[in-house]
Amino acid sequence: DFNIKYTINPDKPIVKPEGLTKATCKMEYKSDAKDLTAEKFVMVNVFNADGKVYVDHMEKGLPDAVMCGTVSADGKSVEVPAKQYLGIDLEYNAHVYVLTGNAKIDGAGTEKPFFNYDKTASIKLTRDASGKMAAEYPASLVVNCGRENLYIISDYVAPRFVSQEDKAMTPADPVFTADDIRPSTNFDLVKFVLPVKDVDGNDLNVNELYYNVYYNDAPYVFTPEVFKGLTAPMTDIPYAFSDTEFDIYPSGGKHTIYFYDKNYTKLGVQSIYRGGGEERRSNVVWVNRPVTGIDDVNADMREVKSVSYYNVAGQQIAEPASGVCIKRIQYADGTVKAEKVIK
Repeated sequence: DFNIKYTINPDKPIVKPEGLTKATCKMEYKSDAKDLTAEKFVMVNVFNADGKVYVDHMEKGLPDAVMCGTVSADGKSVEVPAKQYLGIDLEYNAHVYVLTGNAKIDGAGTEKPFFNYDKTASIKLTRDASGKMAAEYPASLVVNCGRENLYIISDYVAPRFVSQEDKAMTPADPVFTADDIRPSTNFDLVKFVLPVKDVDGNDLNVNELYYNVYYNDAPYVFTPEVFKGLTAPMTDIPYAFSDTEFDIYPSGGKHTIYFYDKNYTKLGVQSIYRGGGEERRSNVVWVNRPVTGIDDVNADMREVKSVSYYNVAGQQIAEPASGVCIKRIQYADGTVKAEKVIK
């Protein structure tokens, strides 16, 4: 403990000038070391000013941090230097940098080859005939924990910036079903999918995509008193947002919330998209709260719509028989309760 040495990081995040016009771009990149034709993309914002280009959303934990490149005198290329400091990402508890490098494939010929990198001082993006700015393979951008050793957060092999029209779009409805709420004693685990397409199947800029969770009939306000990983109340949640306690986070194509405020009869999810100077919303997708033995003390007071019985093999039967069967009660509010009957 007496040999620990603390060093102040002298690096500072780049600050772009105020009042710049934003252009939305897809940053396309090679995504599979086994198939160099496979590509993915992320949405970024690009700002131009006085021979400089600034790009944000390079790292989801630091969406407003920017990397910077220098435009050539003829305007046909941009040079992006390495070791650009983005800031501290609390998820990784690390100083995050944009590095540059040449991709190489480790594990070639195996079942799971992967990209590794020889670091470089910079990469050059060149404008092609269609106006796209691109770096030729193997040139790459690497978002990394630290400025020296590779601890990669995300990597973009042969990045290509494709301009996108900023326009008003109506987001597709969330995917949210009764199976996506899992009750427990202290919280309900809630999961849902927010499509990144509009109602016509076009790609949305996820940096402009938000969602509301409806608690009964009103948008829910997430507060630091309940969600300890927040520093301020939130209603409109950004698509890529995670709190520091991981009570709210996206992962594996789904959004997850540990919902502690359990006094609801129904929850809803609504997507919000802000583009082209407009805000458009999807429909609210509703799910009734599952009825469980944990807290269903008022079930007998609700209006019953139907009652049915099933044997232990899951086959519906007319009346309870001797032995064990399952009684299924459906209430007028749409909720369902199942209970074991022994006769």
